[in-house]
Parts: sequence; structure tokens; C-alpha cells
Amino acid sequence: MTAPPFDKPGHLRLVKFLRGKLVSSDELLAAEGYTHPFLQWKTELREVPNPGSDIAKFVLNESFTGVFADGVSINIQGIEVRAGMESNLKPHSLEDTSSD
Repeated sequence: MTAPPFDKPGHLRLVKFLRGKLVSSDELLAAEGYTHPFLQWKTELREVPNPGSDIAKFVLNESFTGVFADGVSINIQGIEVRAGMESNLKPHSLEDTSSD
């Protein structure tokens, strides 16, 4: 743990926002057994090899699963990712992103 890349500690603090609208012809939005509709949000982080660099590059793979009443969908209008104070990353906005 004394050799690169482990010799320099780091903290990855990301705050993520998803903006969108629920679409339904019915007023009932929540799935049966729930009081509110929600998204299950899964993030996979994969580092991209950066030999000889002090800058960490990585790929985020985001997946969303809507927990809604039947017939409800979501129209995702944007995803925003902000880096925390302990990170050298700059805020980055992802627009026109859709879920798979």
C-alpha cells in the first residue's frame, strides 16, 4: 500500500441529482404497498487506467429501476453530478440522458 496508486489517499464524494417527470393517465403513482413512487438507483464505478498521472479518471455506469404503479413511466430530463470538497473533480452535468 506504499506504492502508486495506493500511496496517495483520496475520497470520492459525488452528489447526484436526477430531474424528470412522472407520466401517468392516473393519479395513483406509487406501486402497491408503497406510499410514494421512487427510483432504485445503482451506480457502478470503474477506474480507467492512468499510468503516470496524478489525476484519476473513471467511468460511472448508472442504472435506474422505477418502482411505480402500473402504467407510470418517467421522462428523465437530466442528470447532474457534483464533486465534493475533498475531490479535485469539477462539476459535470449530463443532459439528455435516458435510462435503459
